[in-house]
This record gives sequence, structure tokens and C-alpha cells, in this order.
Amino acid sequence: MDDPLRPDFMWLEHPSIIIVYGERGGGKSATAHYIIESRFSAKGIPCYMIAPGRLHMILRTDKVKVIGRRLPKESVVLIDDAQLFAHARQTWKNVDLDKLISMSRHKRTTIIFVTQFSRRLDVNVLTDADTNVFKQPPLMAAQLDRAQMRKMVKNIDEKFLDLSEEKPEEDMRAYSYVISNKPRYEGFVGPTPLCSYWSDELSRW
Repeated sequence: MDDPLRPDFMWLEHPSIIIVYGERGGGKSATAHYIIESRFSAKGIPCYMIAPGRLHMILRTDKVKVIGRRLPKESVVLIDDAQLFAHARQTWKNVDLDKLISMSRHKRTTIIFVTQFSRRLDVNVLTDADTNVFKQPPLMAAQLDRAQMRKMVKNIDEKFLDLSEEKPEEDMRAYSYVISNKPRYEGFVGPTPLCSYWSDELSRW
């Protein structure tokens, strides 16, 4: 495998915009929570998740607090299933989303979006992303994703296939292919463990 491989995400900068892509059950939410716990919460940065209030009973941790649609200062905010919040077709929500993203730098807030395909997110989110974290793409991703992303997704899928041949005993859900502008890096990260508060309930949320 010619691509570099980092063991963790500790090098990610704060504040920044991060997008995690992946199929259902592909490990994207698990990786997002690991990033939150290991890179940000461990450094004393307050971490939040935009979700219904009932989710706090599933999280079972004081490392991540559930909030509504607001952006606390000096914090990290996770938006899982981001297409429900920032869908490409829901332009009335995207106006607020533009404000959210533009405010993130001023408030020194990192936002982590988690979604299945880039086409499900408003293009402004993709444009402003500092770091893109790809889990192994589903088989049809290269055909179903945004036209601008298809070639790249196909290339990433091939890299995962090479990695799985090199490490046949390992679960590919523990690996991510990262393209980052801040700081600049392209290559694999992993294997990523589960965060300390991970549960089957949280994985199904």
C-alpha cells in the first residue's frame, strides 16, 4: 500500500469543518464519536451533539451533551445524519446552515457532519469542509454520488480494496481515508477503536 497511514486523528485542527461519509453500518458514527472523545473532549473542549433531547439517555456520558440548533462558543458540535439537517433540497434550512458555518470560525467551533453521500448535503457544506473522512464506500457510491465526487469515490473504494487485501484479518470499518486541507494530509487513518461510551443503542440511533 503506497498511501500513508496515521494511527489516530490527534492532528486535526480546531476550529474546523469536518465531514464523515459512509454507508449504514460502515462505522462513520463510531469514528465521529472517537474523534470527539480522543481529539477534542480529551483536550478539555466542550462537545455537543445536535439531536432530540431523548438521545442523552442513549449517550450515557458527560463528554457529549445534547443540544438544539445552536452553536456554543469554543466547542465541538456533532451533527449526525446531517442530511436531515442540511439536505440539498431543503433550501430554507440551508440559509440557517450558511450562518452556522460562517459563525463557526468566529465562535471557534468545530462542526462534524456525518452523512452517507455527499449529494445529500448542501453544496455549501462541501465547499467549506476542511477535512473529509471517508469510510469504505458502498458498491453503488461511485454511480450515485455527486458527479464531481464520483471519480474520487471510485478511487477511494479501490484504495480500500487494496488495504483489505493487505490486512485481510482486520475490520475495514476501523479505517478511514482522509483528505484534509487543515492540516494538509491525504491517506488512511486507523485502526480506530470505539469511544469509551459506545453502545449498540447509539450505533442504531
